[in-house]
Amino acid sequence: MQEQAPITLSALRAELWTRVQTDANELALAAQALFGRVPEAEDWPELLDFVACEWVAANGRVAHEGLDLPGWIDGVRTALWTVDGWEGQLVLLRDCATDEEIAVRAPGAEGDLPRRTVLRARVVPWQGETVFFGEPGLFGQHGVIGRMQLLSAWRDSPEPTTFARQRELRRAFALQRDQQSAFVAHFGGDFVRAPDLGPRLGNFLHHYLFERPSTRFGGLTPAVAARSRIGRDPNRVELRLVDELAQSPDAAALFDDMDGFAVLLHASTRDDARSQLTTMRDASTRASPSCLPCFEEEDATEPAFRTP
Repeated sequence: MQEQAPITLSALRAELWTRVQTDANELALAAQALFGRVPEAEDWPELLDFVACEWVAANGRVAHEGLDLPGWIDGVRTALWTVDGWEGQLVLLRDCATDEEIAVRAPGAEGDLPRRTVLRARVVPWQGETVFFGEPGLFGQHGVIGRMQLLSAWRDSPEPTTFARQRELRRAFALQRDQQSAFVAHFGGDFVRAPDLGPRLGNFLHHYLFERPSTRFGGLTPAVAARSRIGRDPNRVELRLVDELAQSPDAAALFDDMDGFAVLLHASTRDDARSQLTTMRDASTRASPSCLPCFEEEDATEPAFRTP
């Protein structure tokens, strides 16, 4: 049997555009977040790219999830960049806002991207490298003052806040799904009741953070991954239930695959717990990530579970 040729980035882009155009409501919400208005004709390529790569839909997922695209949850990024130079076919970019540096594979673009060029561009992981997704917006070559003026204008637009918020949501929902999978494996289901709910949840959290390797953390435990990132052992995370929950004979925890982790004061059955979470979500119309404390960010020590 003949092997299927690998998909090209342009073909993937077309496939993602087809996917995201099916939900007019999500497109309208994304346009409002990105532009602050109804999109005009020239806005549509950027809107479709944004929804395909970065926008977290009502179900907590991005359009590209489910495809074999390693690193896209964390690696997709849109920013204002300046060109620092070239190394072979790699253009060296520096984030104008954070000074973070990346190398993007862009063969044949040397003439369009000389040193000191400022560009607004989306980058994605692709076949072990970082590449542009879509056409970058070019602002020409600028010195320090010119870059500062462009950055100031960009910060006055909705884009930086929108991109940062969507990246935060992608990471949170990915962490939530990883934790939910571990929770089900540890307890044999997604619903756990009193007695000893607090100690049982505490034991699970220790197992998750310090004993269970995860693909979310590159095959490491969250604690080891955090240690490699911050250069020291992370602060130990403890989970304590408030007295009302700890003393309730009907307290329970549910780790739903969409609504995340919640501790409920009174939930005698899983259906009861599920009904309470559904009521909570209906009030806000969209799912919000709800995770146990973890080391995705340096020294996250506050529990993040919800109580109705």
